[in-house]
Amino acid sequence: MRALILQSDPRRFPPAPGAAGRVTFARVAAALELSSERHLRKILSGDANITAAFLERLDELFELPGRGVVRARVYRSALGCLPTRVRAEESAASGGGGQIAQIAAVFDGAAFPLYVSSATWDILYTNETFDRWWPTITRVGNVMRAIMLDRQARSRMLEWERGWAGPVLTQLRSALTLMPQVYLPQVNALIDEVTADPIVRRLWLETPIVEVHGDGGERSALCPHGAPVELRQVGFAVEGLGLDKMIAIMPTKPHPCCFPEALHC
Repeated sequence: MRALILQSDPRRFPPAPGAAGRVTFARVAAALELSSERHLRKILSGDANITAAFLERLDELFELPGRGVVRARVYRSALGCLPTRVRAEESAASGGGGQIAQIAAVFDGAAFPLYVSSATWDILYTNETFDRWWPTITRVGNVMRAIMLDRQARSRMLEWERGWAGPVLTQLRSALTLMPQVYLPQVNALIDEVTADPIVRRLWLETPIVEVHGDGGERSALCPHGAPVELRQVGFAVEGLGLDKMIAIMPTKPHPCCFPEALHC
């Protein structure tokens, strides 16, 4: 994918000051409707989830459907499979890509972790603080999958079974009833994947209750410096995001990792 970008005609991309005649990551990120140049670099390094919407924009920008061999190589590197017709994320269809860019402009440097996920919890955006707290979650690409199965992420989540795994499983169970029909195959596949883990399977059988979302739930985690922090999950409804969700993970009281300017962490 990097080679495809660097070998492209600069005229494909929006003009940028001082970059006439040159392909820059900033110009490519703008053409692909990504939130920032940093987001593009994360995709190229394998540290960010690649969505169906992104691949469709890539198809259009680089005219990949007419370049069969190149398209196959790009899709193989991104997804591990040959190209197939994929449904664009609801957020892209409703202009959500622009909304995420606006969110990034406001929250990229925020002192607390924040992310945006799709209706089925695929990660669409994380700010820099989120990446510092849980660097592997973005690479896994799905919030629920990472909380349940990623050992490194789990090691930073205190009282994991009660505070983290339990709420995830109750949300997955409620999604089977409340989620629009079109998303149920993805929800069922995610449940099958996480419950293949024996510990998660036990918790699934022991957690029969349902929960619509984890908004307001409190839990504990280790900050990047290894200190325990009490956190509260706060969900936001953002016009234009459809069923996509913006979630901030806020400390319940001031903490140096979240307010470094004031407390000199």
